[in-house]
Amino acid sequence: MERMVVMLNWKAYWSRNSFKNRIMIMLFLITFVPIFSIGLISYNTFMSILEDKLSLGLQNNLAQFRMNLENNFGILGNTSNFIAYTDQFGRELSLYFDNQTGYGSTEIMNRLDQQVSLLEFTNNLNCISIYYYDKSGKIRLLNTSMADLSRLSPSPFFFRKGSILFYGPHRTASSNNDYLVVSTTQRVNLSGNVRLYVYAETAYKQLNRLLQEQKYPIKGYQLLLNSKNQVVYTQNRDIIGLHATLDAIPKKFTGRGDGRTYYTFSESGSGGWKLVLFVPVGVYNSDLTIWTYRFALIAVLSLMLSALFSVLIWIMIFNPIKRFNRQLRQIVVNNAITDVEKISVSEFDEYLKQFLKMKSHILLLMEAVKKETQQKSMLEVQQLFYKINPHFLLNTLDTLRWQAKLKNEPELVNMTSSLIKLLYYNLQSEEESTLMSELSAIREYMLLQQSKYELEFVEHIELDSELMKVKMPKFILQPLLENAIFHGIEGNGRIELNIESTAGIIIIRIIDFGC
Repeated sequence: MERMVVMLNWKAYWSRNSFKNRIMIMLFLITFVPIFSIGLISYNTFMSILEDKLSLGLQNNLAQFRMNLENNFGILGNTSNFIAYTDQFGRELSLYFDNQTGYGSTEIMNRLDQQVSLLEFTNNLNCISIYYYDKSGKIRLLNTSMADLSRLSPSPFFFRKGSILFYGPHRTASSNNDYLVVSTTQRVNLSGNVRLYVYAETAYKQLNRLLQEQKYPIKGYQLLLNSKNQVVYTQNRDIIGLHATLDAIPKKFTGRGDGRTYYTFSESGSGGWKLVLFVPVGVYNSDLTIWTYRFALIAVLSLMLSALFSVLIWIMIFNPIKRFNRQLRQIVVNNAITDVEKISVSEFDEYLKQFLKMKSHILLLMEAVKKETQQKSMLEVQQLFYKINPHFLLNTLDTLRWQAKLKNEPELVNMTSSLIKLLYYNLQSEEESTLMSELSAIREYMLLQQSKYELEFVEHIELDSELMKVKMPKFILQPLLENAIFHGIEGNGRIELNIESTAGIIIIRIIDFGC
């Protein structure tokens, strides 16, 4: 009930509200409602696209970093397998252990050095070392290498792929250097009890460059987890330390929900290892916040511009309407106005001209009505005289008819009777008559003309009684007969009147047999 009352009040307010207020309401609605609607939809859509773009950019960069690491792992694995399983290296290694003393062993070592150097150069690797454990358990190098023997047992373990063990990131095995590498260790199967291993690591500072050159859209911290889900590398130990598991991080600090400290993104490698990126929530949202401020500024400017346009539209519409209203009042009040001041709006100027013309026409019509009223009064007086005169004439003719009848003048009686009937028919006020009445009138007319001229009038009427009652205008046939008498037979001769009906149509023919 309350809702109905509110609706009725609004309708009542709207119905009695002025055109000015209606324009203001409509301008407000068409200016601000679309701006707010489009702005809200655009903001939600834009922020969703921006967030998706940011997340997708981070995930794509993380995937690129994973592929670069796997590419290095692949090169290391292929190189290690090449040394461990190709016949070329196998024969050389077997010959060496069969002949460890003597000139031949030195030559074998030189050939191994050449082949290892070629592998390092072609695969962009560093510090490929072939070593074994002697009977006392000490490490012995077979090839010339810059490796520090104490570093050939690296840690941490990263993942295993077949017989190849991957380690890192850790310090390089190259002596007198200190940069991070990833490495592989693989045992070479030889006959006997020789424990022979191949060690290979990435090139000089290659992993450092890879870690430093990895660019993300926003700042984040990378973690590497081995196949046992243990942290082997971290860029921020405040988040998690080395050798810890990812489960050690409190759930409230990571994820994508509200109240989180970091947003996390991850990529899994083929060996079960994992690459994780931690992005601080404040850093992640800072870019979105900047765009929010920019969007708010654009929205404020748009609203100000829309308000300015609304004011201009208001001025452009209402001012001409005020001037138009003032001109109309002047035209209504002052009858002497013959021209109007231009409003500079073609439609309003045209309306004023038309209104002025309409007023002029109304004044002329009023004057014409006034004159017509005066003339009508005069005509009514004249009609009164005309009504008196015909009655006087008919009474006089009737008196003559009786005088002729008393004096036994049948011809004069017939003429007077015909004239009385014809005058009575013509003086009737109806504009229509029947075909029967029209025929009776022209018969009286022809009797009068026959008394003057030698006329033969013949009728051929083939109509039933119902068609004789058909309505028709008065004085249609008499002018035609007059034309036939005075212009067809020139007063003397024969005139035929033929009337018939064909397909519901009455056909009337007047035929004169004149010269």
